[in-house]
Amino acid sequence: MTTGAKGMHLCGHAQQHFQTLHDELGITSFDGPGPFVDIARMRADIGEPIFISAQMNHSITRTGPPELIDKTIKGILTEGAKVPGKLTLLGYIPKGTPLEHLKIMYESGKRHGVISYA
Repeated sequence: MTTGAKGMHLCGHAQQHFQTLHDELGITSFDGPGPFVDIARMRADIGEPIFISAQMNHSITRTGPPELIDKTIKGILTEGAKVPGKLTLLGYIPKGTPLEHLKIMYESGKRHGVISYA
């Protein structure tokens, strides 16, 4: 943490820390929020400018079932979370993840990741 843009990885149930990290330490790039974090609320609480690199729960990617993979992606990519150029969604692929689960995750991201400009 020096001059310039500051970022931090913080995963899991960390919603309560983001506001303080932003206000007290100047963090503007958050890596790690995923299905445990309400990204739309996080954006509303902190304001702009912030960049979020959200993560899919890799255990769900590996074990499924397909309906839970889709539900999890949809829960991350809410309308309030999707801001053009300010959110990415990624996921780690654990050994043994079925290729079908990756296809489901990809298609779910395409379906739920569309940003409305209305």
